[in-house]
Amino acid sequence: MSVARADDASSTIEYSLLGLLHERPMYGYELARRLRNSTGLGVVWRVSLSNLYGMLAKLGSRGLVTVALEDQPTRPTRKVFRLSEAGESEFSRWMQSPVRHGRNIRIEFIAKLYFAERLNPVAARALVREQKRACTLWYEETTARRDSSPDPTEFDVLVYEFRAGQLSAIIAWLERCEAFLDKRSEVITAAIKPVVHRKED
Repeated sequence: MSVARADDASSTIEYSLLGLLHERPMYGYELARRLRNSTGLGVVWRVSLSNLYGMLAKLGSRGLVTVALEDQPTRPTRKVFRLSEAGESEFSRWMQSPVRHGRNIRIEFIAKLYFAERLNPVAARALVREQKRACTLWYEETTARRDSSPDPTEFDVLVYEFRAGQLSAIIAWLERCEAFLDKRSEVITAAIKPVVHRKED
């Protein structure tokens, strides 16, 4: 069962919880710390602890996350959250799919890129490539509508220019993402390249 998409931001956070649990099982406070960190996902949004546990409960009810109780000798029992098989499949599908609207680049695409770059560099490059292709198509459609409008008002022109300008900036940013991923790939390749020892004469 997939994550409900009642709200783009909240559904992205729910998918990000699946992504964090993909790394390893975690306690609720660990998940909260990762989402509220000053770097990484914490730069994208802020989530309260009460909302976090509500989202985990919803993910559990959909069979995407499992919960186990862990006893502590001198402290209250705590919950350990794990990604289910269905959750693993749903997260992987989400992470590798480009967003379907330009407005979702700011939060949802950035979250996808965060996980793809960490977990699967090949998938990250494919994600950026497909997203750039989609954005280029949206840009061409926007400029075509602008140019084919029979009698646009000044306001219409302003709207078209705004949308085209946004998409142009996103495409340029995606090209920077490609360069970043290429550089990362070169660093990783160099790090794992086997050392060849020359035989002494």
